Amino acid sequence: MPSVQLRQIQRCKEVDAHLSRIKGKMSVDEIYRQLELDGYLYGLFIGDVLAAVMIVHFVNDKSELWVTHAAGDFSRVDLTEILLVAIDQLAGQNKCKSIAFMTRRAGLIKKTKKHGFLMAETVMRKAV
Repeated sequence: MPSVQLRQIQRCKEVDAHLSRIKGKMSVDEIYRQLELDGYLYGLFIGDVLAAVMIVHFVNDKSELWVTHAAGDFSRVDLTEILLVAIDQLAGQNKCKSIAFMTRRAGLIKKTKKHGFLMAETVMRKAV
C-alpha cells in the first residue's frame, strides 16, 4: 500500500472535481463560501494521488471537529476506512474531544459505528 497523508490544500480544478461529486443542495462555489467562514480544506493523498477532499470546522472552542463535506475517488482501497483513520488523527493532533458529521448514507453509518461513532441527533425536515 502506498503512503497515506492528510494535509491542508488549496482550491484547484482537481479539488473542485472531487467536491462536485457531493450530492446535495450546495454548488461547489457555495461549499467554498462556507469554507471561507471558518473551515479548513484537507486533501487525502494516497501516494501522489489526491484521493479525497474534505472540509472540516473546529467548533465549541476547538473541542469538536465537524466534517461538513467529504468526497473522493480511489477504487483500489476502502477510502472510507482510510478517511476515518485520518480524521481521528487530525482530531487528536488538534486536541479535539469529539468528531461529528451528518449523513443520509446508511452504509456510512454502519461503517462509522465500527469506529466508535454513535447516533447523536435526528434532523427533521419538511418541504413547504
